[in-house]
Amino acid sequence: MTIINDKIYQNFMMKEKKDESSVCLDTSKKSPKEILSDFVQTTTAHGFTHAYNSKTLAGKVIWSLLCVAAIIVVVIQVSTLLSTFFKAPTDVKIKVVFDPDVEFPAVTICNLNPARKSQISLLDKGVQQMLNGTAENDDKLQLQNRTSHDNSSNDVSSYELENIELSEQPTNMVTEYLTKMTFEATIVDMDEKTRREIGHQLEDLLVDCSWRGRKCNVSDFKLHNNLDYGNCYTFNSGLKMIGNKLMKVEKKTTNKPSPKHGLSLTLYIEQDEYIPLLAQSAGIRLSVHPPRIMPFPEDTGSTISPGSQVDVGVRKFEIVRQPLPYDGSDCFDSLRLSDEELWEINSFSQAFNMSYDVKGCQKTCYQKLVVEMCQCGDAEYPFNNLAAFQYRNYTVCQPDNKVQAKCVEHAMKKFTSNSKTSCYCPQSCRNSTMKELRRFQHMR
Repeated sequence: MTIINDKIYQNFMMKEKKDESSVCLDTSKKSPKEILSDFVQTTTAHGFTHAYNSKTLAGKVIWSLLCVAAIIVVVIQVSTLLSTFFKAPTDVKIKVVFDPDVEFPAVTICNLNPARKSQISLLDKGVQQMLNGTAENDDKLQLQNRTSHDNSSNDVSSYELENIELSEQPTNMVTEYLTKMTFEATIVDMDEKTRREIGHQLEDLLVDCSWRGRKCNVSDFKLHNNLDYGNCYTFNSGLKMIGNKLMKVEKKTTNKPSPKHGLSLTLYIEQDEYIPLLAQSAGIRLSVHPPRIMPFPEDTGSTISPGSQVDVGVRKFEIVRQPLPYDGSDCFDSLRLSDEELWEINSFSQAFNMSYDVKGCQKTCYQKLVVEMCQCGDAEYPFNNLAAFQYRNYTVCQPDNKVQAKCVEHAMKKFTSNSKTSCYCPQSCRNSTMKELRRFQHMR
């Protein structure tokens, strides 16, 4: 064991510090060439060492080129990684999951005939004559309840009116088409109660209903009126009228994928009530979609002919998307918006208490364009007293009004050609889609 005196130890440490400071002092006095020489001889990047110590010019050139090439590769790789990082890309991962308790889809049924023949007396005389085919001249037919509309028929945005050539007006419309459009324009002006009375009633349509082996009835369906098909009824809509307010309720689920553990319906279409000019074929329009999503049977539904039995199996796809900055585009999350902001981009959320979906947003965007250009609304979609239209009231664009008809046509062309730039309708951050698997059996 060696014992060092404290004084000797202190002197030793002071001497060591002086030596270190002298070394640093010496380094600071070195020339750039000497510093570079020290670096290439001590660096772990051996290519620089070989280039410096090479005895021949060829060796120096080869090693130098290799070092430069290595630096270029490193710069490219780092820049590529940084570029990829800031783009925030995503990977698509697909998982097939067995869920013992699956959310049952919403099922919407509509009669292909939008109005019952026995109820057309609720319409004005001019429309009755048109539907019965007794009008002497469809082109001269004047509808009694639209006189006020004709007085303001030319109230179209001036900057858009310049683009509408009156000589191009539709003067030879097919009778069935004009009848259908006139009927829709008339229906929109009616109160909700009358519209429902004209259409087919669920009590007559629904012969038998069972859900998971138990009887179901009309209270399990939610009614909404569709211009193309009249009264449509949705099973498991996720909504229910409580008092005077439409409230969200628990969605139905099922844990067995067999027909007897699903929904079974027997329907009667009342074909004797059909109006030929409104329904060229008989049957039911069926649409399967997620609950609390606005059904558009005219777009996504399928037709079932009378006298047939249809088994429908459904495969559910659930998609989860990442918000900004991933993929360079944002997805829609309704939790980040107030009700008013949601209603601004999807009028169906306000009118029917439905959740956001891209199709509803696009139809709202199209209706905004029609209202802006034509100062009237397309009868197919809601527009009066809604947030998306500044809570204003507009008249319905009349199909037999040449200026308005051409304006709506022009608005549709403009929307379809510029929908990507003029309409912001992002995909939902989380949404479900239903793929139908059908097997048809004809009843004998």
